[in-house]
Amino acid sequence: SHKVIMNMLGVSHIFIWRTKQVIKETGKPQEGLPGQGRKRPVRTPRLTKAVAGKIFRKLACSINKMAQEYDVSARTIGQS
Repeated sequence: SHKVIMNMLGVSHIFIWRTKQVIKETGKPQEGLPGQGRKRPVRTPRLTKAVAGKIFRKLACSINKMAQEYDVSARTIGQS
């Protein structure tokens, strides 16, 4: 059965075995596995606009307080 699937799809037997294990564990293929796909960037245009607006309105605002408010690192706020 594995050889038939391998020949039809043109994939290795390891790929078939891993996919079978994931389906057995999660019930769905490729779901709940760490590192699947590119992570969402933290510096979104929405965050950049919000930080710029806050700085424009109020010059004396703390980077650390803004970082806590937006739930990102202080370095991310500094780069925005």
